[in-house]
Amino acid sequence: MDQQRLSAVLAEFASTLVGDFSIQEILDRLTRRVLEVIPSDGAGVLLLDDEARLHFVAATDDRILVIEQLQLELGQGPCILSYESGESVVVSDLSKETRFERFAERALDEGLGAVASFPLRLDGRRLGALDLYSRKVQELSAEEIVGGQILADVAAAYIFNARARVEAAASAHMLRHRALHDPLTTLPNRALLEDRLA
Repeated sequence: MDQQRLSAVLAEFASTLVGDFSIQEILDRLTRRVLEVIPSDGAGVLLLDDEARLHFVAATDDRILVIEQLQLELGQGPCILSYESGESVVVSDLSKETRFERFAERALDEGLGAVASFPLRLDGRRLGALDLYSRKVQELSAEEIVGGQILADVAAAYIFNARARVEAAASAHMLRHRALHDPLTTLPNRALLEDRLA
């Protein structure tokens, strides 16, 4: 793994703290840039939504999105196991995988040889998983596995911050609305009238 590329990707993610990037923009960036750090043919992200449901929200291409969705349909796969266990799941050769045989068989049919999944985790909470796919059988080095988990952990922190920003904006909007509208009728109140007249 190229340490300079990892540093460059981490530095780019640091810019999201001062920017107003959405969660989708963060995840789209992550799936594109992780391929520069860890050799893979595609990447995707599984995320827990506000209603505690898992869904796939980002993929490098439509083919990867189909493979990602397949895991939810089958109820098994490396990203689900990674999310549930909170640990990295690395499958160097899908033809020898026994933990999720139905997924492995379908992934092989789609032309995949290896998968690696890293949990998106923050302070004991799991937000989802980052998945990397390779067409050929591939053994990741210990350094690449650590690098993948670092990127997943950093992305989890930025996702948490982006969600907090969205929640803060929604709360501010709700407070402003309450201050300017009657709580019973929701009609504009005197404060809003005076604001508009001013």
